[in-house]
Amino acid sequence: LLNNHLKDKPRVGRTKRITPDIEQKVINAVTCDRYGREKSSKKIAREIGISAASVQIILKKHGFRKIKPIRKPRLTTAIKNERYRFTLAHRH
Repeated sequence: LLNNHLKDKPRVGRTKRITPDIEQKVINAVTCDRYGREKSSKKIAREIGISAASVQIILKKHGFRKIKPIRKPRLTTAIKNERYRFTLAHRH
């Protein structure tokens, strides 16, 4: 058998529009800073120039999930003092 008989022919079908370069741009947009994680897929898609569905596919492929960011209120000095008094009163 000759080598030219064993080579695959070019396949028909739609070419991939999501290249590894575009995937890396999406991942960088999400992981660049804290605010990148809070961006919507539409906003990331507009920055890169692809559809929001493509952004969601890429993020799911790389293990990212939808998680709502949680903001906890900080402890004020009054709350800290109140907790300290409670611990002193109930230490035994």
